[in-house]
Amino acid sequence: MNDVALRSRVVPVAMATTFTAFMLVSLQIRGIGELVERGASPIAVAGTTQLLQGLVTALLILSLPALRAGVARAASGVRSGAVPVWTLAGGLAGALQIAVMGLVSPVIGVAALTVLLVSGQTANGLVVDRTGLTPGGKRAITPARVGGAMLAVVAVGLVWWGSESSASGGAAWWAVVLAVVAGAGAAVQAALNGRVAQVAGQPVVAAEVNFLGGATVMWLLVGAFALLGSRQSPLPDVGSAWLYGSTIFGLLLIVNSAWAVKHLGVLLLSLVGVVGQISGAILVDFFLPLPGSAFAWTLVLSLAVSVVAVAVAAFARRSAALVRS
Repeated sequence: MNDVALRSRVVPVAMATTFTAFMLVSLQIRGIGELVERGASPIAVAGTTQLLQGLVTALLILSLPALRAGVARAASGVRSGAVPVWTLAGGLAGALQIAVMGLVSPVIGVAALTVLLVSGQTANGLVVDRTGLTPGGKRAITPARVGGAMLAVVAVGLVWWGSESSASGGAAWWAVVLAVVAGAGAAVQAALNGRVAQVAGQPVVAAEVNFLGGATVMWLLVGAFALLGSRQSPLPDVGSAWLYGSTIFGLLLIVNSAWAVKHLGVLLLSLVGVVGQISGAILVDFFLPLPGSAFAWTLVLSLAVSVVAVAVAAFARRSAALVRS
């Protein structure tokens, strides 16, 4: 089977797994938001989340020889320079995103936070793809790709327009800015993790690097705050510990993105993520709403628009060649 035929089969699979992973991560947003709502520190929650994800991933690596071999390849790549040290920093963006989930979701709700995150990721996905940061190489900024990104932004606008926070006069400006910046960072995170995964040959190894880096930074911040006299608790009470079970969905997302970004590029990965996350947000807001939030039917319309955005970008993905330079 030639490379073109193989890619034609892999891309639909990558889109399906990406949709599922992004849809499920809405449950992590819901769990983290409730932890902070109950009194936990967003920074400590982010550090604990990535630490737990890192421990689960480490157990997988220790138990499977193929994953241990991937760690050896990644370490060899760092020593030889094939994996630049700066590509190991993807976890910083992941830690920021988790902290923002906890800080912002109680303010603007899961749905609004979700679409602001994917808005930032989609917009920055164009830039990241063009710079060639992903392991798949540079991708041209074509009219179809720009059109897909713009449709995704329209979908975001529809959700925001119909959200509870918008109806009550708008959310705090800082919440909006933080969510968009965190989303933009997620585009870079996917690209960096993809580069590590390519050298390691195992996306799980890239996920472990991501989790360890993010957890280290977050717990250093917790320690710094403690020295300043500010206690940052990761758990408001023992009865809330079960909410950390939602971190498994974030682990699945990181592993999938590290694998799929090579086949989809950051933009298409982000656009499929729009569909998945808005679908998840619809289900969460309908069946498991945060206190004070309300289901907005504009979510359904925004989902339809985002599906069109993915179709446009997917067509561009098949018709446009990689830019070689």
